[in-house]
Amino acid sequence: MKSGIFIWLGAIALELALLCGYFELSPALDAFRWMWILVAGGTIHFFIAHHAIRKWIHPRRAEMVAIFLIAVVFRLTMLPLIPSLSDDAYRSIWDGRVQAAGLNPYIYAPTAPEVSGLVDEHVWPKINHPDLKTIYPPASQILALASNRLGLVIDPENSHPVLPWKLTLLLVELAGAAVLAYALYKKGRGAAFLVYGWSPLAVVEFYGSGHVDAAGVGLLAATSGFILLHRRAASGIAFAAAVLTKLVALPVAIGFIALRGKWKRVLAATLTAIVLCVPYSSSGRSAIESLTLYQAEWEFNGVIHRLLHVDAWAAAPDRIEREEWNRLFDPGTVLEKRRGRLIITLIVLGGGLAAILSGAAPSAVTLWTLGAFLLVQPTIHPWYLTWLLPLLAVRYARAFLLWTATIPFTYEILIAERIGQGWIENQALQLASILPVLFFMLWDLRRHDFGVAVVDPSTAEDDDLTDRAPV
Repeated sequence: MKSGIFIWLGAIALELALLCGYFELSPALDAFRWMWILVAGGTIHFFIAHHAIRKWIHPRRAEMVAIFLIAVVFRLTMLPLIPSLSDDAYRSIWDGRVQAAGLNPYIYAPTAPEVSGLVDEHVWPKINHPDLKTIYPPASQILALASNRLGLVIDPENSHPVLPWKLTLLLVELAGAAVLAYALYKKGRGAAFLVYGWSPLAVVEFYGSGHVDAAGVGLLAATSGFILLHRRAASGIAFAAAVLTKLVALPVAIGFIALRGKWKRVLAATLTAIVLCVPYSSSGRSAIESLTLYQAEWEFNGVIHRLLHVDAWAAAPDRIEREEWNRLFDPGTVLEKRRGRLIITLIVLGGGLAAILSGAAPSAVTLWTLGAFLLVQPTIHPWYLTWLLPLLAVRYARAFLLWTATIPFTYEILIAERIGQGWIENQALQLASILPVLFFMLWDLRRHDFGVAVVDPSTAEDDDLTDRAPV
């Protein structure tokens, strides 16, 4: 592989950075360490991936295998570590335990008396918002139950409750990663897998923190791979499973509209969604209760959301009519905030749909629609950006990959909290972390540059993802 030394040295640097996570530090220094591991590692990763794609490096089979195995090593390095940046994994472990007891996590919150017999000292005290029912969709719940079953086999004493959960995620995510890696290699663009497989943000958030996004992003990677391999039904199945792991993937559905065989994909996705949802259908509205609350009230790192005053949009007409100019940009009621957030989401999705109907490449529209959707959200946690990675491996846009290197600065809030300053957002730092991303986004949009089509078909019939064609 040309420029191989640069890439292999980068792999060594990334692994050494990850190994720094094994040193015991105070909680505040631990957050500081991971913030800089992710920023420095993300910067190294940006240059590795950018170089590989811009130079059109084509790995041979042995080199492709090495690239994939190094991605596996990165993940295994994180596997033994206890989550320290997030406690989300414990909610999923709890959900699996509740289901194993024959109860429904959409009906019973962790504090409900009906589940009091499941309370322990290892998992239950670490559950965030224990007064709320689970927020995670059905596919996540199935994974949680599978993890519980795996734990009974490999850890019957429940001495390491996070390990079975991480192993469950690893099996699903690596399967999807393998599909994407194989598809890219078959298309002669195997080095593009570096964008996804070697991302420090993905590795740390998936296997350091144990976010369920690992499985969802892996399924989205499988979706992209199956599309490249012209496996239409398989891509629909993988996509439905990805969305029902976490709904953040839903804007990707915009891209299905312009793909060949879209009805086969949609049918496969619909049937898969039904199969995944049926076991939890008795939950009724309780299944979306916490999700609705999250959509209306949670806020973190929503820089663009705040600058646009989205939470005031629905309240603005009445305030203008009453000439309440001093309150024009104040957030509205919970219902008004929910409506404003729905409006901005519909604007983003409408823009993606218009681009598709105008003949834009589905891979570009899908990437930019999901990127814009994330950009305007009121809550943008670092691990949300991992959903962009499988799309970037097919349609590379430097602004979005750069964002994965700058967003870890928002972990500064954990440092402040752990030294006793409270949960207070550093909005200046959040703005600074997004400015380089906005600069490259606007610069590229000004030049009508929507990214590099990593898989560039030689004929209109060669590829489903980068060229529009009739069903």
